[in-house]
Amino acid sequence: MFFPEAMARLVWVVPREQLASCLQQLAETESFQPNDQQSLGDVDDLHLLRQLRRTQQIDCRLHHVKQALKNLPEKTLLSYEIGVRSGSAPLPQGAIPIDNDLFLQVGRQLSSPEARRPPSPDTQAPALNDHQFELLFSTEQQIGYTRDWAIIDGWIPARRMPQFNEMLKHQTFALIPAEETELPLSQVPSLFHRHKILEGFGSLMKLYGITGYRELDPTPILAISFSLMFGLMFADLGQGLLLFLLGLWLFNRGAKDQKWQSYKLAGLLLMPIGVSAAFFGTLFGSLFAHEDWIPALIFHPMQQVVHFLILSIFVGISVLCLGMGIGILNAWLSGRFRKQLWDNFGPIGLLFYLASIGLSLGYWLQQTSIIYFSLALMGACLACIAIRHFLLLVDEPLGLRLMITVIETYDFAIKFIVQTLSFIRLAAFTFSHIALSMALLMIVELLSSNLLLASLAFVLGNILIALIEGILVCIQVTRLHFSNSLLNFHQEEVSLSGL
Repeated sequence: MFFPEAMARLVWVVPREQLASCLQQLAETESFQPNDQQSLGDVDDLHLLRQLRRTQQIDCRLHHVKQALKNLPEKTLLSYEIGVRSGSAPLPQGAIPIDNDLFLQVGRQLSSPEARRPPSPDTQAPALNDHQFELLFSTEQQIGYTRDWAIIDGWIPARRMPQFNEMLKHQTFALIPAEETELPLSQVPSLFHRHKILEGFGSLMKLYGITGYRELDPTPILAISFSLMFGLMFADLGQGLLLFLLGLWLFNRGAKDQKWQSYKLAGLLLMPIGVSAAFFGTLFGSLFAHEDWIPALIFHPMQQVVHFLILSIFVGISVLCLGMGIGILNAWLSGRFRKQLWDNFGPIGLLFYLASIGLSLGYWLQQTSIIYFSLALMGACLACIAIRHFLLLVDEPLGLRLMITVIETYDFAIKFIVQTLSFIRLAAFTFSHIALSMALLMIVELLSSNLLLASLAFVLGNILIALIEGILVCIQVTRLHFSNSLLNFHQEEVSLSGL
């Protein structure tokens, strides 16, 4: 779950006249990821198969439209008939376009019998689903050609090598494990097997980038930290359950209808953060904006402001250290450790950050030995960064080298302070959520003379807080991850997307 599956490179040489059937065979496996490459000659496209697929789609849409017209009364003032457009020919008089292929003829019958049905192909389209057809046609432009032969080049999961060896045993092909291809690991696609509950966070992770081959997948860690931060900023048992129920409804709707797939992912994101908000609402004693309906299991945030600010900083320190640690691990696994060594969030950066934390603890505990050791460690890290930047500017004038070195070293040190303090917004949004809840209760109290109106204001107010503030908190948590933690451990460039 945390690391991608091992991959193998498939190079298959096929006669050009068999290209379509070979690509269809690969599409049926749903395990082939083509390499991005330029064509080596003329492209042998899949024109006939595209025509078959288009005819199949037109026939399916025509069936659905005719089913919809069956709901009309048996006797109508005007007659209605569905027609199929032929090429760029103009529409008949009185026809209303439905889409690029179908039109509705009103008031008269179609003059051409062929316009009542899609063109009948001589052969049948292969029994592939939409995903397989999409993969088949996307592969067409990624095939190399050498006169009478085509070269199919791509990637499959290494565990499927025995299956492909058996399937292609009479063909000319090569199957090579990714580590033996001598290609940069950035050119190998990554395939992760995530639990279904992580699909929502996986789609959020794709907004930032794709994790590289052999790197640790940050999605499970993102799911935990994202839910934790959201719960801290939106701590309310009742409103958290509202978000959970909304996510459950979106998930069930998306599971039943393929058109709602994006809503399914949103539901998978809302359910865990709703549970987290309900959990922290229980800890802090908040239920539907009320701080007195249930007892707090630990404390009320407004009664322990300093403690809550310290908790926010502690969460920030933990997330930043974890992010830098995973970034160093990924750099080592993918062969980028030497480059990562001098990065702001590499080993030197992590050491400097830990030393600065030690300095703060030393002042708090009044331990001079910890203070001096931390200062010495921080000075050594700053000296390394300064010397590095100074040596990189060897061709520049001395004054410019000194100025840039000072600026870069200052930027290196100040980033950690700024990123740590940015997590204070966890406490800030918690307090703003409490203030908004108090404002709602004041409005309800003003309307208490009218029980119906007060109840309506209470219900609508909680729904609005759950939706509007929930969106704002999601934006802030996403910003914290994208600008802080994900920046620390995500690879800079990945040439191929994950399978």
